[in-house]
Amino acid sequence: MNKKKKPLWNYQYSAPTAGKRLLLLTPEELPIAAPLIKKTLKLKYDSDFIPLKFFRPLNQGEYSVKALELSRALRQFNSEIKAGTYKDNVEDEIHLELHIVSLVNMYCNQVFSDNGWKYIRKLISQAVKRAKSKTVYLDSNTFNLLSDYILIHKLDSPNEAISQLLIDSKVININFDDD
Repeated sequence: MNKKKKPLWNYQYSAPTAGKRLLLLTPEELPIAAPLIKKTLKLKYDSDFIPLKFFRPLNQGEYSVKALELSRALRQFNSEIKAGTYKDNVEDEIHLELHIVSLVNMYCNQVFSDNGWKYIRKLISQAVKRAKSKTVYLDSNTFNLLSDYILIHKLDSPNEAISQLLIDSKVININFDDD
């Protein structure tokens, strides 16, 4: 889904005149966002989060109905994931309107305030970054050898050094296989 087709957040009061507009979820983001939305829904009555105003000012009855519908939509999404029927690629606008993400977006827009949605988007971006990077543990001797390799070859980071070593290893294996 390209940048133009990403659904825009409906602001509580008025849209900002400058800066980046808030976006709703895309089908690709929903698997990462669903647990974060569920966790944020539970913060409604947490005394530490009440002053942050993450939720729209609704009366208790309205909030209960909309939060329940959002929870149902998230349960439907989970059942699609478990059944293997969830598709994160959407061909056109018509299919997007029929997709479960449209329902989740609609209820998120009704339940969360602008500040609450900014908080959820921040959590999503952090989760995406965490998913992209992996942690590798090295003993101190190996790390020292890697640091020496970085200094000798004038590299910038351990990541670059490991990449270079892997490339060198492939070259050596190709040369060894040719002989």
